[in-house]
Amino acid sequence: MKLLLCALAIFALSDAFVQKDLLIPPQSAVARAFNNRLEERVLGGTQASINEFPYMLAIISSKSTSGENDGFCGGSLISSKHIITAAHCLKQYTVHHAIMGTLRPLDAASAGYTKIVISAKKPHEGFTYSLLDNDIALLTLATSAPAGVANIRPVLLPRKSFDSVNLAGRSGLLTGWGKINDDPGTYLSSNLLKVSVPIVENTVCRGDYGSVYINDKKVCVDTDGGAIGACHGDSGGPLTYYDTVYKETVQIGVMNFGSSSGCQSGFRTVYTRVANYTQWIANNGGPAVRL
Repeated sequence: MKLLLCALAIFALSDAFVQKDLLIPPQSAVARAFNNRLEERVLGGTQASINEFPYMLAIISSKSTSGENDGFCGGSLISSKHIITAAHCLKQYTVHHAIMGTLRPLDAASAGYTKIVISAKKPHEGFTYSLLDNDIALLTLATSAPAGVANIRPVLLPRKSFDSVNLAGRSGLLTGWGKINDDPGTYLSSNLLKVSVPIVENTVCRGDYGSVYINDKKVCVDTDGGAIGACHGDSGGPLTYYDTVYKETVQIGVMNFGSSSGCQSGFRTVYTRVANYTQWIANNGGPAVRL
């Protein structure tokens, strides 16, 4: 599926929701031609199964308790009380709810639907819109997520030893409810979608966006010419990887930004590298760093 994010402009995602996506123009003076195919699912993705991604959740945000001007982002449960998402997802909003346990977060009658108030939010102190850097936030739930259920479980964060791992050449897994194409008439996906994507060297993303935006705290994901990846509404969602050494799935990225030329433009998408922030997460009340 195509996952993009928000910061420079607001895009309509559904009749009720809007999303501020972090988008920057690629360095190329001529944007690649859009692939305007309409598909029934996330680009290159398939529908997730029940209980397949129990850590995946949606964050619904409002400017007031009236619920008007709602925003939509992805996020991930990392403990019974904590969530990580993109810092840019919190901008201009004051009321936040996490919806978990369901494949259909916009349907309150869907199986497993669980809605919990977010009582505290901690965007990274170094987050900047100008450089789109340190785009991560730690959220605290007002009540603990249900325990002992198959549809709600935290995802593991990378171990300390993961700090030096070069991810290029490996495959990550994206999940989200983002749009399936750039058509302004397309709404958010009603069902959770998944897609495997190739991780490439950060130098590739530097070629797309310039070195000022791409540093060692980023993960660069290829989009196969715009056929797969993230799109509007996937902001803040997780990029995961199966660690073959420890036989465990860990979250390696938080959706950061994509190209202003569009989800289907062929430019790569960029994620905040979670391994660089595990100590920050622990210092702010989240899970302890695993050795």
